[in-house]
Amino acid sequence: MKIKRKMTLAHAVIIALVIFVLLSTLQAFGVINLSYFSYNLCSWIGLLTLSIIVAWCFNTQPGIIKFFIFVFVVVFLLVLYTIMAQINPSGIPYINAMGLGICCSLVVCIIYATLSQS
Repeated sequence: MKIKRKMTLAHAVIIALVIFVLLSTLQAFGVINLSYFSYNLCSWIGLLTLSIIVAWCFNTQPGIIKFFIFVFVVVFLLVLYTIMAQINPSGIPYINAMGLGICCSLVVCIIYATLSQS
């Protein structure tokens, strides 16, 4: 008989500490620049979240259509990012800032939903 356990805040803190130690170790050995890496990672998480939200707007469509819409939006953002890198590299921080803003708002919404449920 399996016992199902819900993920608690303690589990999330432990996972966050493990990730923190791993990334701090990689930065200490000079493998990655943590601030640049985390900025870009959060930016792309935000842009992927934006793609998911756009795909969910078509909720009456079958799942495969929503998936193709998601892929289309992701490819569009990648092409926009690439074109902007070639034409005007100073515009890339604006795309990163948009993605970072979406990611931060996603985190705030998840924290609010978690705290309001308990």
